[in-house]
Amino acid sequence: MTVDIAGTAWPVYKLESLALGLMVFLATFALAASLQPAVLLGAAIAVAAWLGLPAVQKQRPAESRGLDRSLS
Repeated sequence: MTVDIAGTAWPVYKLESLALGLMVFLATFALAASLQPAVLLGAAIAVAAWLGLPAVQKQRPAESRGLDRSLS
């Protein structure tokens, strides 16, 4: 599944990874009030999700992703 952004097709998992990294960054910055741990943790979570989400999505059956392939 892709989303068109500025004429480029982006896989949804990449956008989810970026959003997750931003949320972790903001939460860590709010709690720690320090930029260094917030940036490091947000980037680490975003990279882990960017690399891990495609593998998780390949393991899930199509029906659980809302992609029912039956025509009936």
